[in-house]
Amino acid sequence: MRRRRGGRQRRAHPHHRRLAPGGAADSLARLYAEQLRQDGQGTVIVENRPGASARLALDYVKRAKPDGKTVFIGPSPLFTIFPLTYKKLSYDADKDLVPAAVLTDVPTVVAAGVQQPYKTMKEYMDWARRNPDKASLGLATIGSAGHLGTVALGKSAGVPITPAATGVHRPCSSTSSAAMCRSAGMQWPA
Repeated sequence: MRRRRGGRQRRAHPHHRRLAPGGAADSLARLYAEQLRQDGQGTVIVENRPGASARLALDYVKRAKPDGKTVFIGPSPLFTIFPLTYKKLSYDADKDLVPAAVLTDVPTVVAAGVQQPYKTMKEYMDWARRNPDKASLGLATIGSAGHLGTVALGKSAGVPITPAATGVHRPCSSTSSAAMCRSAGMQWPA
């Protein structure tokens, strides 16, 4: 049971999915929840728990009652990259969690607002060389494949691109909001 404001109790729903709102995992979880509902599995609640590059949601799922009713849908770097790049994690990717399925392959894209002075990736890279103090890309997760890819892109092209994390000291709090902010022409300081 969980408490609501005002002291009333409510039962935790039997099917919970925890992830960040508005992103690919959220959309996927909602599709999955609807399919489970149609298959007669009952109502599935998609509960967003953003923060700490999805580690807050993962920690919650790790501590959940082992009844098969709570699962995590999220990015693979939590299991593949983070154990190699963080000195300390609150979970052991090999012992605390069981991978159940790969649900999709989500491509990485780069987008900018139409008012920006660049329209192609080559134009952006040229602009970044001329404006190294302004060249940044909005990211939702430090230590993610997107973060490491941005660093690798900058190094291979000799362009100082700063990966700008969203959420902490940034105006946007997720990948989906970072895309909207960037499309609106928002620049993040290095």
